[in-house]
Amino acid sequence: TTLGLDARQTLDARISIIDNAGLAGIGVVSILIATVGGPAAASAVAGPIYFLIGPFKGLLGWYAGAERKKLGRLNTAGISPA
Repeated sequence: TTLGLDARQTLDARISIIDNAGLAGIGVVSILIATVGGPAAASAVAGPIYFLIGPFKGLLGWYAGAERKKLGRLNTAGISPA
């Protein structure tokens, strides 16, 4: 059951899935720290852990840009990406 997506749409879908999973993962880690670590961990770590969103988004943006550039080179060269 394929969706009939081209290479660019497949890449965009993959990046979107990674983005959503990463943000959910950061939230889950924060909840676990707040739940298991007690009040001190909740205030000291569980809230500030959301600052990891910035580096995560930065790395994901770098990855997405590199993959899009690679995809563009393949298209320019006339190679059909798999």
